[in-house]
Amino acid sequence: MSLRGELTAKAAMMIPYLLLALDDPLDEVRGSAAHMLERIGPEAVWASGRLMVVARTDPKSLVRLRAARALWRTSGETSVSLGVFVDLLKDPDSDQRRLAVLSIRDLGQAGRAALPELERMLSREEGEMRKLLVDAVEWLRR
Repeated sequence: MSLRGELTAKAAMMIPYLLLALDDPLDEVRGSAAHMLERIGPEAVWASGRLMVVARTDPKSLVRLRAARALWRTSGETSVSLGVFVDLLKDPDSDQRRLAVLSIRDLGQAGRAALPELERMLSREEGEMRKLLVDAVEWLRR
């Protein structure tokens, strides 16, 4: 068995535990579980139903963001993920807005639907966030 195959098999064994961790009362645990599912990728596709629920309903914005990224990376689903990222562009926490912009940019063509919102943000943001927005808009227009 190759190293990649061995790692994939070990990751697959972790998925049931990561799904349980998505229900943990600590948001750090839920966020870490979603992040690990994102890292596992398509081998965790059967977690996508639970990730969709977490992405839409978790009370913590970082957990929603990580679950939306995991949903996209595991299943290729972009519409729910993009909706979560666009919602997080309005988050009062600038770190969450920054991560949302990066996630939209990472979606590539699927992120183009968010261009109007990113362009609106350009008039409100300054400094590093404005530079990030300009970069994301330029990237998505390619």
